[in-house]
Amino acid sequence: MGAFLLGLLTGTVSSPCATPVLAVILAYVSTQGDMVYGGSLLFVYALGHCALIFIAGLSIGLTESIISSRGAKNFSLYAKKFSGALLVVVGMYFGIIYF
Repeated sequence: MGAFLLGLLTGTVSSPCATPVLAVILAYVSTQGDMVYGGSLLFVYALGHCALIFIAGLSIGLTESIISSRGAKNFSLYAKKFSGALLVVVGMYFGIIYF
């Protein structure tokens, strides 16, 4: 049931991006009248449509290992401190300039 709901959500999110391209492919294929050519166009479209989702699914383990590594935690700590200091400095700069 969880996979069905996830697929339903993914289809709802990707539909506004995918529907115009699919409509153009279907309109073009309907004017050509060649079923093999139309089927191959739709097959290539389906491969391209699922490629990013497939790559994202394969890279989950790599992403989790990078996030849980000690180096990423240290970088995150320093990046937060640097970003906070930069925000304070920019705020002070604009406070001095405009007030």
